[in-house]
Amino acid sequence: MKSSVSLSLFDKAGRLETENGLEGVAVQLHTTDSTKFMELSFYFHQIWVAPMLIVGSLIALYYFVGWGGVICVGAILIFFPPMGFSTGRQNTFRRELSEWADKRLTILGELLYGIRIVKFMGWEKPLATKIDLIRQEELKIYAWMYYWRS
Repeated sequence: MKSSVSLSLFDKAGRLETENGLEGVAVQLHTTDSTKFMELSFYFHQIWVAPMLIVGSLIALYYFVGWGGVICVGAILIFFPPMGFSTGRQNTFRRELSEWADKRLTILGELLYGIRIVKFMGWEKPLATKIDLIRQEELKIYAWMYYWRS
């Protein structure tokens, strides 16, 4: 399945116009999104299994522990909104991180496409500096994302 998703992404990337600067998008789609799509298929069955597991677990918890276990489940439910807020912040940072990674990959693709001109004109250091600045922004977003994850 992953190979068919990768193949369809490569077919789409082959039809893209090179002057649009979308090579980085195609590479990012191939490396991250195809993997996420495959991971999604593993969790698809949790939609119908999770409610049965929750009900069965609550019954077993009440049977073995008593009301103390049910109260603990209530406490866990109280902490769902802060966890949802934290997850929302992580998703915001992940989206922003994706944009910066796309910028970096686009510049790297342009660099590799025109490596002879870059070498001839002596643009290695300015391009390396530009890529490093983008990477530094990316690392700042990673730091905030992992802050909210913890």
